[in-house]
Amino acid sequence: MTDYGRLLDDEMKAFIEAVASATPHLPEDATADDYRDAYLEMCRYFASDVPEGMVISDSEIAGRPVQHYQPASTATDCLIIYFHGGGFVLGNLESHWSICADLSHAGQLEVMAVDYRLAPEHRHPAQHEDCLGVTRALIDKYPGRQFILAGDSAGAWLAAMVSHSLRGETEAIIGQLLIYPTFSGNPDTGSYITHAHAPMLSREDVIRYGHLLFGEDADEDEITGPLYQTEFSSLPATIIFSAECDPLHDDGPAYCDRLLGAGNKAVCISQKGMVHGYLRGRHQVASIAGAFADICLAARQLSQQIWPFKPEN
Repeated sequence: MTDYGRLLDDEMKAFIEAVASATPHLPEDATADDYRDAYLEMCRYFASDVPEGMVISDSEIAGRPVQHYQPASTATDCLIIYFHGGGFVLGNLESHWSICADLSHAGQLEVMAVDYRLAPEHRHPAQHEDCLGVTRALIDKYPGRQFILAGDSAGAWLAAMVSHSLRGETEAIIGQLLIYPTFSGNPDTGSYITHAHAPMLSREDVIRYGHLLFGEDADEDEITGPLYQTEFSSLPATIIFSAECDPLHDDGPAYCDRLLGAGNKAVCISQKGMVHGYLRGRHQVASIAGAFADICLAARQLSQQIWPFKPEN
């Protein structure tokens, strides 16, 4: 049994308890919407103030709601396209607005957050189609601009899948920023077993979300993901942040190895003492604040095409 009492510091343990306290308890017959409301309530609890000088606006692109974050100052003209996490089932523009605002502010880059359709009402490939459609529309809308595809958890899966779909189609995508990602790794190996009962996300949760995305009776050829791809050449520079205490941890290094093997620029940072979903605690936990600072630095360096990336914390 993995000893999280040893792996996690006291601030991280307090953060995990705060997440549990901020998430409403639901009955066994709760619906998907009940879970979404509970998740959103937890997200509101951890939301911070709008950074000074930040302008946030809502619009629609390619038939999907989007939220545009414009910081007081920008390092480059590059635009981050951000896909939220939530297991393909939870989350929306409101759940991640505070994270996107802080990333935009500290990274000194514009961010466009995308609201995609959710499972199980809309199974794969609906989410991918939405994110790909918005990305293509933004490339057309802003000719000459460069883009970074970013996301956390399921959002990282979507960012990577969009990159694969656009491989060889455009040079506008110059980077991927992938935070505690799921890449459809083998749930019977590695960190899926070692951290099967990790706080914040369990192996059982991962499998359940997969069933909701693809359907419990999905055939083998209907299951897909970044690690299922067969061609990895000509993909943008990629920085991955994998949380140590997370069943998904090993997906990051596995995907990084595929990218490097195909001649791409890629690095995976294994973040010690981090749990899945840690971004919420960036204002409460010193170690998470450091991890978030590295993520913002990575975004800025990707936008400036500075390589190699080395975290400061």
